[in-house]
Parts: sequence; C-alpha cells; structure tokens
Amino acid sequence: MRILLLLAFCSNLFAFTEKPWFAEPYSSVGNFSYEFNYYPSIANQSGSKYSSANNYLQFDVSVAFFDDVDIEAEVEFDATKMKAFGFESIGVSARKGYLNDLQGDFISLALGGNLRIVPPNRLYDPSTPYHNVANLEVNLSLGKEWHDYFDWHYRSWAFFALGEANKGYPWVRFDYHLQGNVRNTMEWELFLLSYFGLGGHSTIDLETFKGYYNVEHQSIDLGLTGSYVLGIWGKISLSCAYRVFAKSYPQYSTSAILTYTFPFSFF
Repeated sequence: MRILLLLAFCSNLFAFTEKPWFAEPYSSVGNFSYEFNYYPSIANQSGSKYSSANNYLQFDVSVAFFDDVDIEAEVEFDATKMKAFGFESIGVSARKGYLNDLQGDFISLALGGNLRIVPPNRLYDPSTPYHNVANLEVNLSLGKEWHDYFDWHYRSWAFFALGEANKGYPWVRFDYHLQGNVRNTMEWELFLLSYFGLGGHSTIDLETFKGYYNVEHQSIDLGLTGSYVLGIWGKISLSCAYRVFAKSYPQYSTSAILTYTFPFSFF
C-alpha cells in the first residue's frame, strides 16, 4: 500500500510525479484524472476580455525500476472555449534518486527530466500552458518524511524545474507540498504551484498568440487535496486550486481535479 501513499497530486501543467520518493521496484501505478478549470480573464491582455471554462482528461502510468529509478508516460485531452475536445499533449518522464531519508539519509533528493509534445494547432489557445511543440524540462526535488515504525505522519517536499522548448525562451517552476496521513485511510495536502516564463513580451494579444514561448508570463496557485485510500483498489483524491497571482497569463483561475489512483503490474 505504500506504493499508493508515494503518489502526489498533479496539476494539469507538466503533470508528472514531483516527490523525491519512489515506489517499490517493478511496481506500476496508473492515474486517471478529470479537471474542471475556469478563469474570467487574462492578465495583461490587449483587446476584448477573454474568459474560458476548460475540461481536461489525463491518464498516466509510472513504472519503478529498482528502488531509485522510474519512468512515467502521460496523455492529455481537453476541451476549452477555443478548442473542441481533442488530443492536447503526450509526455514521458524519467527520474533517478540519489538520497533517501527513508534509508538513513538526512533528506531525499531526486533528479529527473521530461519531454512533452503538443500539436501545433493547440498552441493558439491561451488555455494551453505550454511554450511550443517540444517542451523539455530538467528538475530537482528535495523532501523529508516524519514517521514512526511503518506509519508516516507528515512529509514535505520542494520541486525546482528549468525548461526550454524548440522555440523561444526558457521557463522556471517552483512547487512546494505539505502532506499529512490520517490513520493510513485518509490524506490531506497543501500545495503551491508556480510557473514563470522568461520571454520578452508582457502583453497577450489573442490575434497573434501562438504559445507562451516568447511571453514573460507568471503565475502562482495555492491549493488543497483530500484523498481516501481504498485498500487494494487504490485511492481517490479531490483537489481544489486558486490562482492568487498572474501576469500575462490567465488570472483568478479556479480548478477542481478528481483523480483515481490504481496499482497494477506489467510483470
């Protein structure tokens, strides 16, 4: 069951695992999530005010190799005000652990990278958060768990990322999570998600918009997740998030994400 407890909430942005811990060797876990998102306007937009109600479907599978290596693949579909329901992106991620506080180190540390491919026709929509067609990212996560014997009580981790697409300027991300365990049947989580593009333009013009590759966008989201563990059947989670700051990006965004996590085996 610890496989499930090592899984984290994922937002629809680069929605790969961010924790520095790993599941048991040769175990596999799937996540299926639905997200509803609404924003009433775009910060620093020129022209008429634009709002959008968005629906996202995501499915990802992770496979652990050894106790400090895993790979993860994800496919994403969405429907927005500007786009009919369709394929949004596909991505793959790989991680390697270097320190593990569960095995005696002071802190856990993992390094990773991911690649996400986005169809060109989806980049014209400001609800698509990616910079361009091929989006490459390298990342680092640090974490600490507080536990006694076989039960964990709290864990906290920070995630840092630097990305670059096939066109345009890089971006940086910083996320922070604090998670608690209630008698191994329920979990709660507080999180902060940030996303900063280093482009040279600070105004969003939807007439010429072709992705965030050249935009100096900024955003900070705060959120809360509650999860109920279903034993051998996995766990179900409900997350809510609100965008407290935005620049050249959708602002006052509100999201609700329902996720079902389930273990299975390829081996």
